[in-house]
Amino acid sequence: MLWPGDGTTMPQDNLFGECTIYGLGWEFAWSDAGDGARYELYVEREGGPAPYFDRVLADTHFRVARCGCLPDNMLDGWRWRVRAQVPGEDWSAWSAWRDFAVERLPICMHGGQEN
Repeated sequence: MLWPGDGTTMPQDNLFGECTIYGLGWEFAWSDAGDGARYELYVEREGGPAPYFDRVLADTHFRVARCGCLPDNMLDGWRWRVRAQVPGEDWSAWSAWRDFAVERLPICMHGGQEN
């Protein structure tokens, strides 16, 4: 797991080109497991509906992007993990969890606009 590191604070309001108003664009990266490998990226917020993001990918990096913003009561407790599958093999064990927080966006502090 390369990015984000444990305890990183991820940005909010960084998707102006893709969303009509406010957005989250979080970059995740991990080491290459070899030719033809695929990866499952899993992102959740503890206590929230899980998963926030769960997808099988062909690359060693991915941008989780959503329009909206997170209110103050949803900024902490985020975490992510990844696992790999090399062609012809079973899925690896999940990596350890990496925790992260989300930067506060004052305009979104009343109610949630994340979707």
